[in-house]
Amino acid sequence: MQAAYSGRKTSYSVYSGFGVGAAVLAADGHVFKGSNQEVVNYKGTCAERAAIILASVAGKRDKIRKIAVVGGPVNDDLDVGSEQCATEHPITPCGQCCQDLREIESNGDEEITIILAGRNKVMRLIGVRSLLPFAFSIN
Repeated sequence: MQAAYSGRKTSYSVYSGFGVGAAVLAADGHVFKGSNQEVVNYKGTCAERAAIILASVAGKRDKIRKIAVVGGPVNDDLDVGSEQCATEHPITPCGQCCQDLREIESNGDEEITIILAGRNKVMRLIGVRSLLPFAFSIN
């Protein structure tokens, strides 16, 4: 979770005011951090996808074992990399991020563990189907 909080520090969320951090863990122990990156046309990049892309560029796309996600309002008075600045309850990845994770999971050899954290609750889910039961598939 600390890597997800750390990733959130680089969030560029000037339009929504809501910063998200994510971290993926590869099978070999490498951690890739991502944050949401907004642009005025609303076609920015989610934190989860940013972390996935970094893992993919490093050749670890099909080796992702875990992803942690945290988010909350951006507040200049609080360190966005701390738990105090997270939402009360966990947030979940969007549908597109879930679809991306499901494809990665289906190409790998085990289900991805998803860790979602808020100030008052941490959820640990096994398998992307728990968030996206009807994912698209070419099969």
